[in-house]
Amino acid sequence: YNDALKKLGTQSGGVAMEQQFCTLLNISVCAVTETSDSLKVTVYNPIARPGQHYVRVPVSKDAVVDFTITAPDGSDVEWEVVPITPDTFRIPERNNDTANYELIFPVKLVSLGYAIYTVTRKQAFEDIALVKKPFLKEDIVLSNKFLSLAFDGTTGQLKNMSNLVSKVSVNVSQAFQFYQGHAGNNSNADLQASGAYIFRPNGSATHPFTEDDWSGAKLTKKAYYVQGQLVQEVYQEFSPWVTQTVKLYNDRNYAEFQWTVGPIPIKDSQGKEVVSRFSTDIANNKLFYTDANGREILERKLDYRATWDFNNSEPVAGNYYPVNSRIYIKDATRQFTVLTDRSQGGSSL
Repeated sequence: YNDALKKLGTQSGGVAMEQQFCTLLNISVCAVTETSDSLKVTVYNPIARPGQHYVRVPVSKDAVVDFTITAPDGSDVEWEVVPITPDTFRIPERNNDTANYELIFPVKLVSLGYAIYTVTRKQAFEDIALVKKPFLKEDIVLSNKFLSLAFDGTTGQLKNMSNLVSKVSVNVSQAFQFYQGHAGNNSNADLQASGAYIFRPNGSATHPFTEDDWSGAKLTKKAYYVQGQLVQEVYQEFSPWVTQTVKLYNDRNYAEFQWTVGPIPIKDSQGKEVVSRFSTDIANNKLFYTDANGREILERKLDYRATWDFNNSEPVAGNYYPVNSRIYIKDATRQFTVLTDRSQGGSSL
C-alpha cells in the first residue's frame, strides 16, 4: 500500500506519500502527529453504513500553537485541543513520549470507505488548549442537546444522568471495586483458581479501594474537568492505579467512560477482579438484558435458567454473562444501558 501511494504521488507530479500507522493511539503516542507541521490523516470505515466519529490524535505542545484542519471537500473542520490525562503519562509503554495534548476533530465517513483530512500546525498568538478546572464543592454538570450528567462537587462522582429529549432522569452512581480472586491450586474443580481466563471470586462481596490497597486520595484531590465546544470531560482518580475520564461530545446521545486500570497491586498476595459498578434507582426485579453475540437481546434473571433447575454454586460468576455490545436494566418507564467497545462480562446483582 505504501508503494502504491508513492507511485500515485509521483505520477501526479506531487510529492511521494508514505503511509505510517499509529499503533499506540490507545496510550496517546504517535510520532508522526507529534512532530509534523503538516500531515494527512486517513480514517477508514470498515462497516457497511456511513458514520460520524471524533478522531483524537496526540500532539506535542510546548509553545502556543494553532491548527488548521481541512476536510476532503476542502471545507474547514472544527477542532479542539485537550490535555492528556495525568494517568496516561505513567503508562510504561509510552517511554517518556513527548505528547502532552490531544487534537480532537469530527470526521464523516461513507460506508466501507475512507476519508483523508489535512492537518496543519502553526504558531499562534494565544493559547487555545482547554483549561483544567478543579472541583470546588459545587456540582458540575456536563450537558449537550441530548444528555445531562451531574457530578457531585464534594466527591467528584457521577450522581445523575438525564435524557433531555425524553425528559427521563436516572439517579446513578459509578465506582470501581474489586472481588477478591479465589486462591486455588487447580488440582480439582473445587480448587480452581481465579485467573486470566477464569472469573471466580472468593465470596460475593465487592471491596472498595482502601489505604491498605494503595488508595488514599479522594476524587476531589485529583479530579478536574474541561469544557469545550466539541467535548466536555471529567477526570476521576479512584486510586493511583484506577482512573477514568468521562467524555460528552456535543452531538452525541451517549457519554463515554474511558478507564485505565493497573498495574494491579499484589503486595497483599491477593488476586483482584476489578469491576465498574453502576448503581441506579431503577427497580429491575432481578431481570437484566444482554446481547447474544451482538445480535438479538436475551432476558437474564438472577439465579435462574429457563430450561433446567439451576443450583448456583457460584453466586457471582454464575450470574455474569458475556456482553459483546450492550447490557441494560429497565423498569416500567426507564432504561439504563451500558454499551461496550469490546467483549466484557456483565450482570445486575
